[in-house]
Amino acid sequence: MAKYKTLLPLALAESRYTEALSKVVKVGTCVNSWFISFGRPNYVELFEEWESLVGGPWEDPEMSKRFAQTITGGAWETEPADWRVWNTKNYSEKVWAWSWWSHFASEDESFTGYNMNRHTEPEPTELHAQYCRIRDDACEERRIFLLENGDFGLGHENTQVGDLVVVLLGSQVPFVLHKRDHGGVRWLADTENKWDLYKSTWGVVGQAYVHSLMKYNGDLEQDIKDEKVVLEEYLLD
Repeated sequence: MAKYKTLLPLALAESRYTEALSKVVKVGTCVNSWFISFGRPNYVELFEEWESLVGGPWEDPEMSKRFAQTITGGAWETEPADWRVWNTKNYSEKVWAWSWWSHFASEDESFTGYNMNRHTEPEPTELHAQYCRIRDDACEERRIFLLENGDFGLGHENTQVGDLVVVLLGSQVPFVLHKRDHGGVRWLADTENKWDLYKSTWGVVGQAYVHSLMKYNGDLEQDIKDEKVVLEEYLLD
């Protein structure tokens, strides 16, 4: 059990939000960990759903670019930014398709640690192939989420409505926290008497990518002293 301080408000670069916390209000379909062993999802269909869920498509090119960077974890900045340019297969790729078996033995050894067996069909260009590697690495076992302050991000597949997105003091990226209530049925298994001691704690669901939170433009120490950034404590279990 440990107490961690979080930085608030969440829009640290501008300190414009007044919400004490930023809560997840919507989540998109996740790229399930069990599914990726059987091929690729239909990313065109998936990204259309995700884009609509967080308020797109947009006329503002900056918002479109923010979404495109979110679904690649900020690792793809090649123009054009429109995700539709790089996602050309409007269908799922499955292990029972002949293309899976014809390319099953191929390995891309130039990318250490990345399993290319799931990439069932060649991409039209090497640049498309690079994009797909980055996209898959960012999206697999993750889902899009919308925050109550209007921002959006990419988080662990177990991210739920009601979870909180915070920046832990000393961390490099935002985290998704899930509230653990030690009452009710969980009280029966509460061998450490957490209900009487803490009532509720917070579990770390995983890291998140929220574009506006990935860089802090300012003097954090001074902003804390000036109360532009507020610290709050959360008991992590």
